[in-house]
Amino acid sequence: MLRSALKLFGASLVGYTELNENTRKILYSWPFNAPFKEYVIEDVDQGYETADKFVIPDRPLWVVSVMVPCSIENFWTQPSLLGRAATSNQSRVNTSIANCAQEFLRGLGYQCLQGSANSIAPGPAFSALSGLGEVCRNTQVINPHYGMLMRNMKMLTDLPLVPTKPIDAG
Repeated sequence: MLRSALKLFGASLVGYTELNENTRKILYSWPFNAPFKEYVIEDVDQGYETADKFVIPDRPLWVVSVMVPCSIENFWTQPSLLGRAATSNQSRVNTSIANCAQEFLRGLGYQCLQGSANSIAPGPAFSALSGLGEVCRNTQVINPHYGMLMRNMKMLTDLPLVPTKPIDAG
């Protein structure tokens, strides 16, 4: 159900990873960009935000990884405004997907936490763990069908999901 909704909102690839004791170690402590609020896990039912922190509930959660390909034709025109638009547009699309996902899950009675604009965790780590690709030499994710020209995004939800398996693309 969530995969279908995310694809309707614009996602190309969707994967899930359970947030457990090991995968929690990958979460950021602080975002890379404003607002600079600490990510904290607390014993609460609902995540919330204050003036100085983003609170993640200490309960079963799943990481939803979403990837959207960039326009390779536009990317080939680098350095140019059209080339820059190839990646900038995907950031806009990811923001739209995140907003739609948050409202969709909230409507079903579940949480959807994303944190700051750069999200809550490194994209390549959770994209690889959820089977959307493999981490390659430049520390990004490479997908067997789309290559490396992908933008990824992560969200946390308390909607129970079946984790997708990592892949071995060879």
